[in-house]
Amino acid sequence: MDDSSQRDQGTPIVVTQGGNGTAIGLIVAAIILGGAAVWAVSIWSDTQLKMIQAPAEAIKEGIKGAAEAITPGQ
Repeated sequence: MDDSSQRDQGTPIVVTQGGNGTAIGLIVAAIILGGAAVWAVSIWSDTQLKMIQAPAEAIKEGIKGAAEAITPGQ
């Protein structure tokens, strides 16, 4: 037998592709972190909006109370 026929009958070469799921784990982690970031920004902006609106509502209530206090006939 020559060398080429002996090589053909050896163990086959198997090439594996991909990893052990680390790419999927990284994608899931990125989605979770992205969602957490969106949630945090949403909560922060709602808080900022309430901080801006609270003094305006307090002034409206104060004006309403003052108007009721000085209304004649009560």
